[in-house]
Amino acid sequence: MSDNNLVIIPAYNEQIRITGVVEDLRREGFEDILVIDDASDDETRDLVRALGVKLIEHPVNMGVGSGLRTGFEFAIIKDYKYVITVDGDGQMKASDAAKLCDVARKGHGFVYGCRNLNEPGVPRIRRCINTLADIFTACLSGKYVVDTQSGLRCISVKLLEKFNLKSRGHSISSELIAESIKNNVVPVAVKVDAIYTKESIKKGQKISNSLKVIGELLG
Repeated sequence: MSDNNLVIIPAYNEQIRITGVVEDLRREGFEDILVIDDASDDETRDLVRALGVKLIEHPVNMGVGSGLRTGFEFAIIKDYKYVITVDGDGQMKASDAAKLCDVARKGHGFVYGCRNLNEPGVPRIRRCINTLADIFTACLSGKYVVDTQSGLRCISVKLLEKFNLKSRGHSISSELIAESIKNNVVPVAVKVDAIYTKESIKKGQKISNSLKVIGELLG
């Protein structure tokens, strides 16, 4: 994966999973990896340093949206061709990230991993939250896109430069979709698998998270 791509991993208290996430990416050939630590109060930063990948530390907790925006700014300044966003909780497979890159190379500016949320084992509350977010994102962008809250993406940096991103929290997912459509690029969905760990379910299981996303976008 030496096509001038940068993998961006926003991380907050991911000491349990971050090493495995980075090692999985390396096994798939991803060499340029940047972790944005959002003022974790566990061992995340120390583990990332030991892994020898790029690290940017936020002095205070600013939210996953701010973490991604920090990574995007870095990619733009350093003139990367694509950014690949990956969650730090181990929910996505690096092999699926590689699939997204393959599709992007065919000329697509925004490719994302679309999960089958109807599979057995997917928490019902997660399906509900994602459906609400998808509907609201459609109202915002004028086009319905499935699984807008997926954290696995491959986006052209030239396209990113056109985005006017303001979200600090989880609403960044909807905002990225809306900004892409605003710039006449409809995100391309690629089917991927999702691994639901106790940590990822705990972080995303509350219906209030979906309401918070809507509130951030309206604000």
